[in-house]
Amino acid sequence: NGSFGGVGMVLSVDENTEDIIVVSPIEETPAHRAGILPRDIIVKVDEVDLAGKSLDDAVKLLRGEKGTNVTVYIKRQDNEELLKFELVRDNIRVTTVKHDIIDNDLGYIKITSFDSKTYDEFKTALSSLEKQGIKGLVLDLRNNPGGSLYESVKIADEILGEGLIVYTEDRNKNKLEEYYSDDNKISVPLAVLINENSASASEIVAGAIQDHKAGVLVGTKTFGKGSVQEVEPFNNGTGMKLTIARYYIPSGRSIDGIGVKPDVEVKLDEDISPFDIPREKDSQLLKAIKIIKSSASADTQER
Repeated sequence: NGSFGGVGMVLSVDENTEDIIVVSPIEETPAHRAGILPRDIIVKVDEVDLAGKSLDDAVKLLRGEKGTNVTVYIKRQDNEELLKFELVRDNIRVTTVKHDIIDNDLGYIKITSFDSKTYDEFKTALSSLEKQGIKGLVLDLRNNPGGSLYESVKIADEILGEGLIVYTEDRNKNKLEEYYSDDNKISVPLAVLINENSASASEIVAGAIQDHKAGVLVGTKTFGKGSVQEVEPFNNGTGMKLTIARYYIPSGRSIDGIGVKPDVEVKLDEDISPFDIPREKDSQLLKAIKIIKSSASADTQER
């Protein structure tokens, strides 16, 4: 429901190593402020070694009441020694959608994750921007680790126009679920910002927009998380998590382990953190604005 007590990390399991990995810290939370990064491996929580533990076990250890302490030990690429983070839990209420007017007449919507309130927040933001007469829209999905598939599908439905959004397919190539959009679509030029921390549901939205040519993707290749998993319980109370299907975007591409490549690749300067980008140095956003302005100008000339 978008609110919990914890440190603010979206986690996953590496299917090859079974390590508990950070998909993304949630912005403005204890984990984010402490400097925990995507793809960090969580080795221990307090004195509990996570080897052989499930994702649910890790989440239970990390969550707790606001003000309580938890120590997280992390293995990071290129670091031989474990990194130790002493965190204080907080109430994590994520407002998943932020919006603004940029460059005088362009709308900007940032979606940080997809929870049960995200679609309603998106609709409110889009309506507010449209009432202000925007000439184009930047949808920022950078550092969005995913979340609710159903919320992401509803948002894609607002953008795409009529057609397929995403479908799932099992290992025998049987289609399990299909999601479609109606013929409603946004009426202004669209650019979508993505990066290596955009995962799962955010990749589905970006990939569908790309396949429908409903907007231009700007940034860097996404994370590549597109599997459907379920837990097979055992009699002794343990269980095994199995990958039963994969997500496919409209062109038939699987994003799992591959990601979505941008239409226009733009990398940030090496000294800039993707979680703290000064707007004047945000080369990805500046490129998106330039693309939208060019498209809006071409539309005006055609009329």
